[in-house]
Amino acid sequence: MVNVGLTHPHADSKGFCPLHVLIWVAAGNERARKKNRQLLHHRNENKKDNRLENLVLLKHDEHTDYHNAISRFRKQEWSSEDDTYPNLENMK
Repeated sequence: MVNVGLTHPHADSKGFCPLHVLIWVAAGNERARKKNRQLLHHRNENKKDNRLENLVLLKHDEHTDYHNAISRFRKQEWSSEDDTYPNLENMK
């Protein structure tokens, strides 16, 4: 979290904003909107890896499906032709 001040358009009620949101918006992308059920997701699941190429805007349902697939994979229930770890590309 970055202290951006209470007047910043992406600040929470205490004046903070997640770094990955600032990076995403600074690159000219639209911020995730709760009312549109969107989430800004780290592709490699490493929340400290805030490189732009590691960020993707997902609909809530896509995000849920992705994490459910990971959970199934970890429980050895994943069924795909090559049985690879789920990623965003093979989820769509």
